[in-house]
Amino acid sequence: MARARGAAALALLLLPVLPARAADDADCHLYRIATVDMGIDSAGRMTVPMSVGGQMLTMLIDTGGVNTMIAENAAAALGLRPEDISDRVRIQMFGGTRITQYVEAKDINFGGLPARKMDMLVMPEGRLPDGVGGLLAPDILRAYDDDFDFANGKFNLFSQDHCEGNLVYWTKTNSWAR
Repeated sequence: MARARGAAALALLLLPVLPARAADDADCHLYRIATVDMGIDSAGRMTVPMSVGGQMLTMLIDTGGVNTMIAENAAAALGLRPEDISDRVRIQMFGGTRITQYVEAKDINFGGLPARKMDMLVMPEGRLPDGVGGLLAPDILRAYDDDFDFANGKFNLFSQDHCEGNLVYWTKTNSWAR
């Protein structure tokens, strides 16, 4: 399966926008790659918008997961045709629910970061609250330094190419570019 291709596609599309890291620590900055509005679902979990096939989905941020997933009903609404996962691969969610299908999602956009296509696992019905279209997981997030800005209701992705320290961008002594 080519799930890794989707995450790699998002990362590769960023190469032109990433500035070269300065050799001099005085010129070191964090580079914000994307920022999106962050919401909170009825259970207090963080959500973010992601466009798939031109449709906006509300995605739960799943930092403890592995692969980005789309809800079975969201995949159906987008006309995505589920494919069976190989019998040699066993994917199991918490509580024992097996994941047996994936879809090839197209025209993904997250915070201005486009991907032409990527594979997403299909989450069986009844596992997500109403109005949530899937899970945004570390297969995408691990390419960035992720930032939950609760005070401003934003979820930010920063380049991992930065100098040591200077990561606390919200203080007066540190700054970020872009």
